[in-house]
Amino acid sequence: MIESIGWYLFFGVLWSLYWESFGPEEYPMNNGKRFRYIFFWPIGVFAWIVGFTVGFILHLIRIFKGRE
Repeated sequence: MIESIGWYLFFGVLWSLYWESFGPEEYPMNNGKRFRYIFFWPIGVFAWIVGFTVGFILHLIRIFKGRE
C-alpha cells in the first residue's frame, strides 16, 4: 500500500516537473497548481492523451482526405 502511494506521488512529481519546465510562461506555477498536478495527475494525463489522440486522428484525416 505504501509502495503504491509512493509510485503515485512519484509520477505526480514527474508530471508537475514536466509542466514546471515546459508549461506556458504566461501562467506561472503557484503552489495550488503544483498541488493539483501532483495529487490529481491522472486526470491531466488522461486529458492530454485524449487530446493528443484526437488531434493526431484529425490530422491523419486531413492528410488522407486531400489525396482522394
